[in-house]
Amino acid sequence: MDEAESYLFGLFEKVRCLRETARGEVWLGAARAGRPVIYKRIRRTGLPLAELKALSHPLWPEIYAFFEDVEAGETHILEECV
Repeated sequence: MDEAESYLFGLFEKVRCLRETARGEVWLGAARAGRPVIYKRIRRTGLPLAELKALSHPLWPEIYAFFEDVEAGETHILEECV
């Protein structure tokens, strides 16, 4: 596990898988601070997450953290549970 993965998985704990498809997984998680979060593992890279993280809108969940594992072809996202 590299440094980015260690950091992200240190922020929360997986609680329950909400959806699993060939393209990825969505999990309900619990942040270390006690609030619910959503964790997504998407089997794709190159998503515009940095741009989305910089934007703010009351109808969009806040992206707390993300990283791309280019070798595995995956993107991992931790976001607000709405």
